[in-house]
Amino acid sequence: MKKNLYFKFVYQSTRTLEAHAVAAALRTLSFPRTLLEVFIRKNMGERYLGLGQAVLLVLGLGYIAYAYAPLFYMKDAQESLHERLRENSYNYNPNWERESSFTDGFGFYFTTHFASWYLFLIVFLVVSYLRYQEIKRLPSVFDFARSSVYTGDIHPIFINFKWKNKTFDVRQIETVLEPLFFFTIGLGLIILQQYIGYIIIISSIGYSLNARIGYIQGDHFIMDIIDNQLFNQEKDDAFVKGNEINNERGVRYYGRRPTNPEDRKKLSDEFDDEEIVEVR
Repeated sequence: MKKNLYFKFVYQSTRTLEAHAVAAALRTLSFPRTLLEVFIRKNMGERYLGLGQAVLLVLGLGYIAYAYAPLFYMKDAQESLHERLRENSYNYNPNWERESSFTDGFGFYFTTHFASWYLFLIVFLVVSYLRYQEIKRLPSVFDFARSSVYTGDIHPIFINFKWKNKTFDVRQIETVLEPLFFFTIGLGLIILQQYIGYIIIISSIGYSLNARIGYIQGDHFIMDIIDNQLFNQEKDDAFVKGNEINNERGVRYYGRRPTNPEDRKKLSDEFDDEEIVEVR
C-alpha cells in the first residue's frame, strides 16, 4: 500500500502532540490496570507484564499506607472524640485531645483498617510472580509463536456473562465488565471500612480508561489506513480534476495548486510515498 504524503503531512502531522499525550496516558494508566489484571488474566505477553512494574507498585502503595495511616487515624480519632464530647458534655481539653489522638489505639486501628491493604499487596506480588513464571513457559515470541504484547486470556466468567440474554464482545469486557467487577469489590471493601477499597476503585477506573484509550487509538489507526486509501483513490478526481466540493467520499485537498491539469497530474504522482512492507 502506498502512503499518501499529503494525508500524512497535512492531516496526521497535526496529531503529533495528541499522540504523545495518549502514549503518556496509556503508560500511566497501565499501572492501575496491572494492579488488578493479574488476578483475572493468564498467559500474558512478555512485554505486557513486567515483574519490575509489580515491585514498583508494591513499594509505592506500601509507602502510601505507611505515610498516611497515622493521618487517617488522627482524623477519625478526633471525630470520635468530638462526638463523645457532644454526647456526654465532657469538659473540652485541647491538650488531652491531641495526646489521646496520637497515642490511643493506633495499633488496633491500623490492624482493622490497613492490614487488608498490605495483605492485598502481598497477594498481588505473589500472583504477579506466578504470571511471570507462566510467561517463561510459553512459546518464544522470537519464533513468531505468540505476541509479546498480548494482554492475556480473558476469564471464562466474563466471556460467558450475559445481560438480557446478550453476551459482551472483547471491547465491552475490557472497558466495562472487568473494571466494573473490581469497582464492585472496592465498593464493598469501603463499606467494610477497608482503605484498600479506595485504591481498587481508583484502579478500576484507570483500568477502564486504559482500555478505552487503547481501543480509540486502534480505531484511529484503522481510520488512518482507510483515509490514506481514500486520498490515493480520489486524488485524480479531487486534486487533478478539482471535483472536491461536496465530494461523495469526503476527500478534500487543501492548498493552492497549478492551473494546468497536466501539471496537477504530475504533482499528484509525487504524493505517493515508499511502499510499506508488511511482515507476515
